[in-house]
Amino acid sequence: MRWTVVVALASFALLSGCLQGLQGVEKVTNQVDQFAYGGSFAGKSATKTFTWQTTGKVAAVNWGTANAEAGSVRVRVADSAGATVYDGTLRAGSPSVTLAEGVTGTGASTYSTAGQSGAWTIIIDLDGYSGLLGLSVQAKGHAYDTSASASDTPPS
Repeated sequence: MRWTVVVALASFALLSGCLQGLQGVEKVTNQVDQFAYGGSFAGKSATKTFTWQTTGKVAAVNWGTANAEAGSVRVRVADSAGATVYDGTLRAGSPSVTLAEGVTGTGASTYSTAGQSGAWTIIIDLDGYSGLLGLSVQAKGHAYDTSASASDTPPS
């Protein structure tokens, strides 16, 4: 999973070069078993809610911020029964790493807890956030889950 974070953040660094200076730009890809969200924000406070269809019971959640100057971002994922399977927050000023020249960031990469397949809810809370954000959620075992295995059980 550690390499997944490095790869996700490195990919995000490339994307961030494209998004820098484009405040308010957002992109969503929402397909069965694969969800992605990215954007560039300046002092944004908002809640974004998405319904995502998954055939899996566990999801790989990979996300990060880059050049975060203020605020925080919280990501919550609930399964089709409404049970929270993931909840995480990243804040500006949190320890970060250099992703590329002039780009710093922080991120998280983990599996959700097991839930019921079907229509899951992804909630992104932006609280006075200024910076770049990238999020991907894939059903465990999906072709884009680089740390996938055949089991639907999260690692211990």
